[in-house]
Amino acid sequence: MGSGYWRGAAIGVAGLLGLPWLAGVYAATEERPAGGFAGPAVPRFEADSEIIWSSDILLWESGARFEHEVPGLRWDVALSYSSYTEDYEPYRPFDRLFGFAQRLHEDRFAGQATLRPKLAESVTLILSGGAYEGFQDYRRVWIDNYYRQQYDNPNFPTIPPGYTEADPKGWNVAAGFRWEYRPAVGFVEVRAGYNLDVVAPGYVFDQSRPVDPLVRGRISPRPSVGCFGLTWVTPLRIRNSKPGGSARRWSSSWRAIVHW
Repeated sequence: MGSGYWRGAAIGVAGLLGLPWLAGVYAATEERPAGGFAGPAVPRFEADSEIIWSSDILLWESGARFEHEVPGLRWDVALSYSSYTEDYEPYRPFDRLFGFAQRLHEDRFAGQATLRPKLAESVTLILSGGAYEGFQDYRRVWIDNYYRQQYDNPNFPTIPPGYTEADPKGWNVAAGFRWEYRPAVGFVEVRAGYNLDVVAPGYVFDQSRPVDPLVRGRISPRPSVGCFGLTWVTPLRIRNSKPGGSARRWSSSWRAIVHW
């Protein structure tokens, strides 16, 4: 079941979340003065939902994002919910003894917030943070259930001991700045952050360890992330040959991301 299969079966429904209170948000903010960035201080709300289904799986992902500007500050908050329901079937050629068919259901909740205060006319600070609880995708639900049936099967004694129920979750923080060294032409953006993900680990049965043969994989990889971006809009313009054609401005950008 490749990504192309699910992409073809996807249905997007815009505006499914939060619409009852959207009118109230606009009514409360429509008289505010212009913000510190470009344009008036008009809030922006986005919501979408996507449902993917087949004979043995149902995926539901919904999200909502609210963005607003006040003098000298732009901020946004995003919330998302994912639901995974799937029919687990063991791969019989390699799982003849312990595996059995099972209906699985997991939920995932996530949130992310970003603040962009203006420090100067051409310098903007970027602060962000977020957290989530639950499996990151349906594939991880499947593989976690495989290890659960192998080493914590309700129909057999727990032999060998050492299996622990997975509790996937994580959080992230990041900080950086954006410097427009030439307004509307070029800018530099630098960010650094830290992510902590508690994932569902894998297990290996090591026969060379008679006392404690079940070896658990790492559950908390701790990658730090650094990002450097440079964008430059060249003054070169190309005009369409037909009468009344509009000019086009070329742009180029470079970005380097480092994980460690």
